[in-house]
Amino acid sequence: MMQSLFNRQTSHPRNPPPFYGSRKNQESLSGLKRAIALARGEYSLILARCESPRLRQQVLKQISESTSLALQEVNLHPSVVNLLDTLEGVVRSSYSDALIVKGLEVVVNLELLLEEANFIRNAFNQSLHLPVVLWVNEKTLRCMKRVAPDFSNHGAISIGFES
Repeated sequence: MMQSLFNRQTSHPRNPPPFYGSRKNQESLSGLKRAIALARGEYSLILARCESPRLRQQVLKQISESTSLALQEVNLHPSVVNLLDTLEGVVRSSYSDALIVKGLEVVVNLELLLEEANFIRNAFNQSLHLPVVLWVNEKTLRCMKRVAPDFSNHGAISIGFES
């Protein structure tokens, strides 16, 4: 009994429990961590495509437990109409290495929000000096590519996770 207590592995922030996802999801997780780490201190748009909110939370938990990156999660309110103003407010109120933006799929006037982001896409570079991870589902991504093609292609990295 005593021996089993000493042999038990403890979870350490640098040595988290393994991510039990598909091989593709593990590769995507590594790519997302790498993209965030490489863009520290600079604006970079990262599109993380995932249909499952549960998988999204697993991915974020794994990043938090396996890196020293300070991630600031932003849950968009359904009534938000200006993405940049919302993100600037978060950046002013706290320090973080990256912004994790969730909730685009619940924004009531998504097309207006995306059209505005597309129109002012260069302002994101000037105002935000950290990577921004936009979590999107397939429907939101299609809308983004249709309504805001310049914003979605403006140096964006796209990483997919499968449920």
